[in-house]
Amino acid sequence: MKTGPDSKQSLLFCLYFLCHACCVPSNDTADSCQWLWINSNNLTVNCINKDLRAVPQGIPVQACSIQLGVNRISHVRRSDFPHYAFNTLKLNLSHNCIGKIADGAFGSFPNLEQLDLSDNRIRTLRDDSFQGLLKLKELHLGRNVISEVPLFHDLLSLQALWLQSNRLIQIPAVKFMASLKVLSLASNKIVSVDSGSFRGCGSLAELHMQHNLISRVAGEGFDGLFQLKDTYFTGRLHLGNTKPRQFTAVKTIPLC
Repeated sequence: MKTGPDSKQSLLFCLYFLCHACCVPSNDTADSCQWLWINSNNLTVNCINKDLRAVPQGIPVQACSIQLGVNRISHVRRSDFPHYAFNTLKLNLSHNCIGKIADGAFGSFPNLEQLDLSDNRIRTLRDDSFQGLLKLKELHLGRNVISEVPLFHDLLSLQALWLQSNRLIQIPAVKFMASLKVLSLASNKIVSVDSGSFRGCGSLAELHMQHNLISRVAGEGFDGLFQLKDTYFTGRLHLGNTKPRQFTAVKTIPLC
């Protein structure tokens, strides 16, 4: 079968189109997201389950809530978000493929109160991972692969920290987080509670430690936790010289 110039040009165009479609990454934008105005001052940008491979471009600066869960986002960069997003209070990046967070990645959100990074692939956190989040109240980091947690110097307002189902082998550096009320360290590989582990956490009222490998609690392991109401462990514990008044709130969950 003979082919003329027009047929060859058509074939070349088809090959170019296929190569371009398959080899060039998609330009993720907020156009595919749903914008929900609850009132004139409350905008939610819903990008859940949109098969996004990056934080979409074009997120409006006035958004109060940004929902980016259930996608394929792998990196979080500071340039991903609009500058000076003073209205944003909630940011959801759960159920993605995030393995790397750039220093100051969330610096555009000075008033952010809730950040959800659960169900990702985060291995390492740096001191500046949450730089500038002075008003953050809830941080969800559960079900990642985190083995070590640095000091979070800027999280002065944090009230709830969720670190369950990671790879922690010791109590993370939560000392002197005076506003912290809820801490979940459940389902890790922590082996002991050392003296002063929670020193300076005077507001802590709920502590989840179940499903770890804890066999020893030091005598001053819960020193200073005067507001502690509920503490959950699993199995039998060797309490060392722990004072009775420090351990009255502990609830041991029997192993099945």
